[in-house]
Amino acid sequence: MKITPGQLKQLIKEEIIKEFTVAGIDVPRIISIKRPVKKRSKAKDQLQRIETDLHATQDAVDRLEEYTREIYNMLIKVIRKNK
Repeated sequence: MKITPGQLKQLIKEEIIKEFTVAGIDVPRIISIKRPVKKRSKAKDQLQRIETDLHATQDAVDRLEEYTREIYNMLIKVIRKNK
C-alpha cells in the first residue's frame, strides 16, 4: 500500500491529536471581543473629536491585548499538560 505525503501528514496529524489532551485545564471565559462598535465622534470641536476617537481606539486595543493574554495563558497550560 502506497501512502502519499499528504496522507502521511494527515495520519501523523490524527495521531498527534489522539495523544493531545486538555483534560484538567480550565478554560477561562475569554472576554468577548464583539462589543458594539463605537461610532466616530460627532463633536464640532476637532480636538474633542480626536480625543473621543482616541479613547475608542485605546479601548479596542486594550480588549485585544486582554484577549491575546488569555489565549497565551491557555496555550501555556496546554503545553505544560502535554509535555
